[in-house]
Amino acid sequence: MTDEDRKRRAAERVRELRESFGMEQPEFARFIGLPKDGQSSISKWEAGKSAPGAKAAALLALKGGKDALYYQGLEPIASAPSANVRMARIVGEVQAGAWREAIEFPPDEQEPYPVPPSTPNFDMQAFVVRGPSMNQVFPDGTVVLVAGTIANRITPKSGDYVLVQRVNPDGLHEASLKQYVVDVDGSKWLWPRSNDPHYQTPLLVSENDDASITGRVMKAELDFPLARRGR
Repeated sequence: MTDEDRKRRAAERVRELRESFGMEQPEFARFIGLPKDGQSSISKWEAGKSAPGAKAAALLALKGGKDALYYQGLEPIASAPSANVRMARIVGEVQAGAWREAIEFPPDEQEPYPVPPSTPNFDMQAFVVRGPSMNQVFPDGTVVLVAGTIANRITPKSGDYVLVQRVNPDGLHEASLKQYVVDVDGSKWLWPRSNDPHYQTPLLVSENDDASITGRVMKAELDFPLARRGR
């Protein structure tokens, strides 16, 4: 099969999926979770000019109930189970480095996020990073995939990037991303990693027992096509 054949097959399959939902291209692009200019991608796919990449194919697979390879114009390996794209939900926003009230999206606004096949089979959620307070590692708009420490029996190691949560004096739940660092003397620190001087002071874990490490970052991706990017 030539690359042109593959694109032609992908075009038919994308168009078939879109028409099965009775949607025009702009609505379908939003429906599967593409960014604002997603219609242009749909148009190119259906015209056979290009085929969906791995991330877009995973989004199509979530809606179509087929393997992601199917929407790339390929055939899944026979021995592989069909529709086995693991997905996590982008459940909210988190301020990297600085404390911020935990923001959780309404269930109908929680976008799907494809989990890389090499990732351990953990119970995971994804978050959108906001602000400059850890911009050396996670620029604003980065999507981070987080595995819960308790649910997955994870013990953070020095150097890991972790999700930390606490309840502030007003009773509000706050969350932050930090780097967990264990010094040679055994003291444990939570470090922001930012170019902004306002966000460069670490927290000593023993002096902040109101803060708990609740997750470990498994993956971070800046260019994931968020439908709600910039809101």
